[in-house]
Amino acid sequence: RWFDYAASAGLVMALVVPSVTIGAVVIDEWQTSPSQRGWLILGFGFYIVAALRALWQLLVRTFERILYLRVEVRRYVAPTLFEAITDTLAAEAERTGATCS
Repeated sequence: RWFDYAASAGLVMALVVPSVTIGAVVIDEWQTSPSQRGWLILGFGFYIVAALRALWQLLVRTFERILYLRVEVRRYVAPTLFEAITDTLAAEAERTGATCS
């Protein structure tokens, strides 16, 4: 579990540090070379957005792994709880239209 937290912190740092660095460089170039602004936007825009998007997806997957909970209920050990859970899941599936009927 601690590995997931460390990986999340590393991914956040991997997202924030390059973003701030590239942002500072782009802002500096924007102010010092006004004639090259169009090339700056065209040149860096795609790569910045693609990198941020990939890092964001990786961060979301990591957080989903941290927040995932697996519960196993055996039918013969706790039949009442098992029936209650399956009835609730069936009702929710019917409500959202996720059934075949």
